[in-house]
Amino acid sequence: MHRRGTKQLRKHNDHLFGFPVYRLESLRERLSKMHCVQDKRMHKRGQNHSRAVYFDEQAKLYYKVWPKRYIMRDSVVKGFSVGFYDSDFVTGFVAFIVDSAGFNRGYVTQAGEAIPSDENTDALIEELVERAKRTNYFFFDPMPHNIVRIGDCLCIIDLESIAPIDDLHRLPSTINRNIDPLSYRTRLFDTFSNESLIAKK
Repeated sequence: MHRRGTKQLRKHNDHLFGFPVYRLESLRERLSKMHCVQDKRMHKRGQNHSRAVYFDEQAKLYYKVWPKRYIMRDSVVKGFSVGFYDSDFVTGFVAFIVDSAGFNRGYVTQAGEAIPSDENTDALIEELVERAKRTNYFFFDPMPHNIVRIGDCLCIIDLESIAPIDDLHRLPSTINRNIDPLSYRTRLFDTFSNESLIAKK
């Protein structure tokens, strides 16, 4: 999948892609008082997959935070920089979390309403495919547990689950089978089965 790079953001930016930037060091005390709803400490094949999610019950906000060596540390920033993500699409996005060295260390999102497993997500899947065609990046886990309803809109979460479209063909079959739902995986492979369809950068 998309490998962690070494991208550092400008240390003194207050906004990035129009969103506020929160400093991790300034958040630590606040995070310590929030409910930790997820704390995964994982290493796979020498890669760091650890991350934690905190919930601010009063503000109804989720804070997702990861270590500096998180394998998908730069994925969310890349998603915005290539235009896969924007404020119209990820309507629940609130802010980036960046450390003092300028590395992306997480993000903040609004709390949304979980959707039932049988929710019709066809329109969202179609939008994901169109954005993949336009940017050569794809979101690889649009399962119901990664989709919430905010107002009248369905919105994806777990935003670091994005990778270059070239990875679609490089993944081992065991991982390809985990790109769900099946209708989405089929659309991606049908759309990008011919390398000539992939725009050259």
